[in-house]
Amino acid sequence: AGIKIESIQEEKVAAKGKGSAPVLLIHVNFTLLHAHNLRVSIEYKPGEEGLITSARFLENPPPPAEAAASQYLHLPPLDDLIPIAQTYPGNLQPTDRSGSGGFRFLVHSALARLECRNEREAELAMLRNTHGCKVKVRQNPSDPEDYLFQQVECHIPWQEGDTVVECILRLTPDCPRVQGSLFLDDLKCAKHVWAIRLLASKFQGEQNRYSSPLQLVSELQQSLTTALQQKEPRSISVAAAGGGIQQDSPLKHDSSADLWEC
Repeated sequence: AGIKIESIQEEKVAAKGKGSAPVLLIHVNFTLLHAHNLRVSIEYKPGEEGLITSARFLENPPPPAEAAASQYLHLPPLDDLIPIAQTYPGNLQPTDRSGSGGFRFLVHSALARLECRNEREAELAMLRNTHGCKVKVRQNPSDPEDYLFQQVECHIPWQEGDTVVECILRLTPDCPRVQGSLFLDDLKCAKHVWAIRLLASKFQGEQNRYSSPLQLVSELQQSLTTALQQKEPRSISVAAAGGGIQQDSPLKHDSSADLWEC
């Protein structure tokens, strides 16, 4: 099933307290999907049961060039899964099926996140190849705000490439498998500002619908085409110097036709 135990290693760590016995760490090393290395560590303190304390992918080297870095999705972190794994009875035994619930949960969750990451990468490649989009990964794994989320900047060609719409997508570790795992953080364009503002409001109000970057970008392109077939509503005032939508704008959303009307 794409999971293989490669080795089990012991490590003794000096105790922090004076005169305390050293702590024993057991590192269980896995290969996932025949390519990625996962290490799960169990800590044994004198007189206490073992406890899973960490899980991480061993390889996550930065790409060699800046151009490659902008296309690279970092391997997902796993620290948030540790407290859940620790709630299982017998979470410390990797080979005992009768008491390894926490260990199995952790490894299978890591595998699922890795599979989702690979699926996200495939979808972003399709956006480049089939939609002609320019895609740039903006995630900074050292930034706490980017810890679990992956931010992707997507430049969408429209009107036969004459116009470019820029959107910022925020992807959770469950994207693209789970509905609601994809968020539209920003949407802007130098042209058709009134239509872009309406579409941003519409799509950001329906965030829980989306899981697939490919689906969201396709719907954005279709909705923009539909919106521009209408005239600019007179009740919308977009000033050149940062004006917004008027509070008394009588806009309503026709969900049956997926159009914005006045």
